[in-house]
Amino acid sequence: MTDTQDLQTYAEYVAHFLPRGWTVSKQHDRAVKLEHESGAAFSMLRVWNKPGRVRISGWWPRGLDGHHYVPNDQPEITCAIARGPEAVARDIERRFLSAYLPLYRERKAAQEASDERDMWANRAAADLAEVLGGELRESRFSPDLTTAFTRSFAGLTCVDGCVSTLDGKVDFTLHDIPLHTARRLCALLREELSDGTE
Repeated sequence: MTDTQDLQTYAEYVAHFLPRGWTVSKQHDRAVKLEHESGAAFSMLRVWNKPGRVRISGWWPRGLDGHHYVPNDQPEITCAIARGPEAVARDIERRFLSAYLPLYRERKAAQEASDERDMWANRAAADLAEVLGGELRESRFSPDLTTAFTRSFAGLTCVDGCVSTLDGKVDFTLHDIPLHTARRLCALLREELSDGTE
């Protein structure tokens, strides 16, 4: 193989011999991506200092917050191109997919659980912003999420809040609140918290 197009053609032959559901979906520079209909995927990359070999490494789920759910120990193998696509496919199935797929499913479950918490926090923040008559803003901890809200009065920010994506709790910061309003809020909080209500 002398260029990326050759690698893509080779990868398409390899995909033919893999278990059902694998296709070549993307090429970039010295690598091609093979993707399964389940969402699992791996790269086939030519090893720069060993032109007769390709490196196989996995792709990992990415959450709404931009976090990649990569395990501590990532499976990776290299294969000799000259062995042919069928033998390489068998190597990938036996040596790589057997280790990668269980880890991928585990990491995918963690990503989906985290995304569900993030979406819940977004909905909660939107609800609180509506009650407050305020607006949503990006979370300073996770710029891709809108788990924070704010309300300004007369040009001054009076209420900032953030819904935690970890435990569903809410943090408020109050600015320039008149004393009588602060007293009413404290009395309400005392009543609500002593009743054990949320």
